[in-house]
Amino acid sequence: MTTAVSRPNRTLADALIPFNGLWADITIVIAGSLLIAAFAQIKISLPFTPVPITGQTFAVLLVGASVGSRRGGLAAVLYLVEGSAGLPVFAGAASGTFWTLVSGGYIVGFIPAAFLVGFLAERGWDRGPWLLAALLAASVLIYLPGLWQLSNELGTDYSKTLEFGLWPFIPGDLAKIILVSLALPTAWSLVSRFDPRASNSRSQGGTRPDGNPQGSGHPGPSPKDVSSGAGLSRSYAHIATALNVPLQGSRAGRGEQPDVSRHDLRRTAPHRRR
Repeated sequence: MTTAVSRPNRTLADALIPFNGLWADITIVIAGSLLIAAFAQIKISLPFTPVPITGQTFAVLLVGASVGSRRGGLAAVLYLVEGSAGLPVFAGAASGTFWTLVSGGYIVGFIPAAFLVGFLAERGWDRGPWLLAALLAASVLIYLPGLWQLSNELGTDYSKTLEFGLWPFIPGDLAKIILVSLALPTAWSLVSRFDPRASNSRSQGGTRPDGNPQGSGHPGPSPKDVSSGAGLSRSYAHIATALNVPLQGSRAGRGEQPDVSRHDLRRTAPHRRR
């Protein structure tokens, strides 16, 4: 049976959940939207801007990097739909159609941000230093529609929009990015330590392109041998030596195919009981 753990380009969710399929994806999307809603309730209001500091950005980046592009993007879409339908999932248990909210543009930006960071995580960016670049790029996608809608709702100019919607949030967003960049590689390190497939791969040393395990005593033919036919000649020589078939020295010395007839092999092979 094929499991999510064995799929290529797996995400952290694939490594932790030992099954896949439609219902698994639906469960992951719903859980992702609820996680974003939970962190949205972490709210700090600032006196000089209508946009509060929340934990939404942290949750969106974490969900996208953990579950992948499609499921992460759909989790952000579902979160937007839940709040627009009247569920108290936005910051401070608020709800409403996003185009009527001062901070609604940021909620729209969660969708491409989660998709982008998930897309890059599926290609291994969630396990190394490139994760920081992925998270920064996703944060930019959150700010672009957020600042645009903030400017339209408040009627502010470019400078005032940045003062209300960007500058106060940079330190907090950098802290969230650092937390996610530490959490994902740490989680992958724990998964690699306890994943039986990863443990077996490390203990066996992996395999070479010729299919033999690393460090085995069977080196396999080299590309030079294959191209020159010398590897095939040596195989004939080994068979002939094991069966005590005399070889023509001139051909063996030149690495050519030994003249071992089918009659010689039958004559020298051990007799089997009929």
